[in-house]
Amino acid sequence: MASPPQPHLEYLEESTIDMQITVPRKHLLASGIKNLIGADDQVDQNDYSNSVAIKVSDGDSHSVEVLDILLVFSETGSGAIISEDGVLMFFDANPEVSAGDTALAAAGAEHKTLIGQVAIAAADWVADASGGAVTKEVAIARHNGDFIYAVYKHTGATTINSDAGDDEMLDLNVWWREEL
Repeated sequence: MASPPQPHLEYLEESTIDMQITVPRKHLLASGIKNLIGADDQVDQNDYSNSVAIKVSDGDSHSVEVLDILLVFSETGSGAIISEDGVLMFFDANPEVSAGDTALAAAGAEHKTLIGQVAIAAADWVADASGGAVTKEVAIARHNGDFIYAVYKHTGATTINSDAGDDEMLDLNVWWREEL
């Protein structure tokens, strides 16, 4: 019986290669709960929430990538759990909108600072009588800067906090990766 073929090996002369490899360190961070729509904020169809600032750097102006979002809808009064369509928008400058505003700034100035958006469909919500939640994996890059800003545009037909005592709220948590 014949021996199996042997691999052909070549030996190279030893050489020195000067090479520096930099591997970026990455941290996974979370914003903590941020309130987009408060218990007394009325938000109709196609209205915006409050803008919230999310600090993503401590003055080092690192690049970040938003990876996951969590939206939580709750109520502490006589309101209903609303699980309708909307759009979560991220900006690299504060759009300075308040809950109930029907538009961003004139001439589209804030639209120019939009860095990403996440469509939320009614079917995305997992809800029951005590609350509702949506989680989404996203990939929204932000190069340098200490803050990103989030705003929710409610596109569903049901008004949030349409009656006194509804106390319906929409909260947000964001997870991102920071490259050092």
